[in-house]
Amino acid sequence: MSTMTPLVEYLAAVRSPKGASLVRQGGLQVIVPIFPPASEIAFSLTFSGYASIAYYHRFSPSMVPGAFTYRSQHSGIELQTGTIGTIHLSEGNNYWLVVTKADPITTTISNISGVDQFFETGDSFLIIDSKEDYEEVMNLIRRWGRFHEGGR
Repeated sequence: MSTMTPLVEYLAAVRSPKGASLVRQGGLQVIVPIFPPASEIAFSLTFSGYASIAYYHRFSPSMVPGAFTYRSQHSGIELQTGTIGTIHLSEGNNYWLVVTKADPITTTISNISGVDQFFETGDSFLIIDSKEDYEEVMNLIRRWGRFHEGGR
């Protein structure tokens, strides 16, 4: 399964008036090879540049289903909470979230099993270096939406 939607592919291909890429590709991976039982980790995802657009998330299929709970928050809003099950481990998911240093994604993971576990997760994102580039990216996204909704 490709992690890049047509909109992400489009934004990655667009050049600024100066000829540089308007966005850069980024990725994040968190691996805890030995995650003790009844323990918890918390981390905040902030990215370099002015802002980033997180667009794809996955958990490793090597993890044990039902061994972990998770909670993700952004801007004070709980995005997701639950137990990481088989569907989470077999399929990644596309999403769209603008992340800044002021508004990071905060995630808490708990090992609810009775034994040490392996944990791995990863995200893909677009990095936007400046406020001007951010405004241009947002304009392109709005135009993309109008075009694909049949408007002008």
